Amino acid sequence: MNLTVEKTFHYLGTRIFPGIPLTKDGIIGFTLPDTPEKTIAQKIQIFANSQNVDNIYSFITCIIDNLEKKELEAIKEYLPNVTHIGNFGVGFNHIDIDYAKNLGFRVTNSPGVLTEATADIAFTLLLCVTRRVAEGYSIVKNTSKYPGWAPDYLLGTSLQNKTLGIVGYGEIGKALAKRAKAFGLKCVALKSNNWDSIDKNSSIEIERLSENDFFKVSDIISLNCPLTEQSKNWLNQERISKIKQGAVIINTARGELIDEPSLADALNNNHLSGAGLDVFCHEPVLSEHLKTAKNIFILPHIGSATHETRQAMGGRVFDSIKAHFKERQELRQKGVLPFQIK
Repeated sequence: MNLTVEKTFHYLGTRIFPGIPLTKDGIIGFTLPDTPEKTIAQKIQIFANSQNVDNIYSFITCIIDNLEKKELEAIKEYLPNVTHIGNFGVGFNHIDIDYAKNLGFRVTNSPGVLTEATADIAFTLLLCVTRRVAEGYSIVKNTSKYPGWAPDYLLGTSLQNKTLGIVGYGEIGKALAKRAKAFGLKCVALKSNNWDSIDKNSSIEIERLSENDFFKVSDIISLNCPLTEQSKNWLNQERISKIKQGAVIINTARGELIDEPSLADALNNNHLSGAGLDVFCHEPVLSEHLKTAKNIFILPHIGSATHETRQAMGGRVFDSIKAHFKERQELRQKGVLPFQIK
């Protein structure tokens, strides 16, 4: 399509996203060239050199697109009318938010729709690790048989009367606690200065503990907090040493929350009995530390990967695009966009 003919509102995405239509309500979407060997900045330049980009006002991205200074400057230079960056996802640690704001971009994300799907995966990991599901599956899959039933064969750990410690008691943490309590687990949360006041209307209220007490009582620890400069490598060697012997680690948040060499050491020396990860550092390539770690069950970042959730995520992004479109049409006062990151 020739952009010069169109007089409507255009957005440019790094790829096609579920739930974000390419043509709807006077809004038309385009995607960057599918050239994996090129950087985002290079793709933007290639696109801008081959198209009239005057009507492009929103840029859509996701977690696998690092938008740091170079990339943001490329958007500013080659897509001069873009003032909105829409993120397909909740986490935005891949975007230099402060620099984006300095360049005049309003950044939005897609919160509030990943909760149930991510909590499902967290509890799936919990069950798979404690009941040694991966080991059992691999034995039958690889050999088409197993040694036979025995009283001590592939013994796992029961969940009843165990304690699940939640790091990050937000919406996903609460949804996980609801599932855990139904399975007979006691739940506690790590106390933090960032916690909002206790939600008196919540049906899942749990005790908040100091870090030392939290590590003493938790049989399973689930990371459900955002990645920030303060939380990077939060689960390090020092903290792992405080965790009770035989505990299990679950992470569905961000890989960089964990110091992976320290986690691998704790698994290999049997200080921890297992770990279930849906995220890891330097995705999609697994580190050598995790490759050689014992008793670890790893998924390829599918926490939000349901048809319904991904459509809803796209819907959030498209809501922000539509609001921006209405501003351009003077049907909405310019200001804070839906789901804009403060």
